[in-house]
Amino acid sequence: MAYKFKPSGFSKPSSSKPPADIRYRARPVVKGAKAKKMAKVMGEFKKGSLHAGSKTGPVVRRRRQAIAIGLNQARKAMEKRRGY
Repeated sequence: MAYKFKPSGFSKPSSSKPPADIRYRARPVVKGAKAKKMAKVMGEFKKGSLHAGSKTGPVVRRRRQAIAIGLNQARKAMEKRRGY
């Protein structure tokens, strides 16, 4: 079967590296008070004392989950500080 046009889904990428905007998207940027909270949470994760949900919840094993917990706690702390 010969195509009269080039299908868009079958083209090869021009280089082996992904585009710049995809390579750096996975790392969240945190500053100030958020950075302190993230440092605390990641320290707990490295020690193995970070729990999901509450202190009785399961221990967090995945780095991505630890980052998500840290960002969530930082957001809640900032809301509390600002009085939202």
